[in-house]
Amino acid sequence: MLAMYWQSSPISKSQYDVYSGALGEINNTNIELEQLHQEEATLQQLATYSALVAGSSTPITAGLLELSEKCHDKVKKQEERIKVLQETIDKSFNLDDGPCIKSLQSCLHSLGVCRQRYYGGIFVGNHVHTILKPANVEVLCSCVLKATEHIPELKAEANDIYMKFSTILLKFSECHSLYDSKVHNTSTI
Repeated sequence: MLAMYWQSSPISKSQYDVYSGALGEINNTNIELEQLHQEEATLQQLATYSALVAGSSTPITAGLLELSEKCHDKVKKQEERIKVLQETIDKSFNLDDGPCIKSLQSCLHSLGVCRQRYYGGIFVGNHVHTILKPANVEVLCSCVLKATEHIPELKAEANDIYMKFSTILLKFSECHSLYDSKVHNTSTI
């Protein structure tokens, strides 16, 4: 539930309707597509058998080949329909509009950290050092709690996320500082 809230909130009824409608239609189209593939394979087998038994120039063989081609065209249309529906699903939620994302971006900005777009949105160099300072890890992880403080049903999940990420980032911070230290002391590892 928090994942949906994180991505785009508040989720309007129409966004959810578009998403769930497209998802249901993809499932139905996939079922139809599987049936069409089976039908196409059967028609091709029958056309091959008919060509072997009666010859390739018979009306039955020609009719079976024509039906097979029509079935193939339906398969292509259904595959295109699935692509369009998948695009609809992908566009139904804007990932940058949610309060959790905005809170995270605001937190990063306050720390003087920005994503490096030319590196695929990852953090590099001094930004990693800044994020991994223990005080900054606390600030970064608490943004989830702040973004969901007015939504009681998400507090437990937000707290779980806070606990997991603060633990892992603090441990990574320790590793990072040991790795970056000029004197490597094996007794501290």
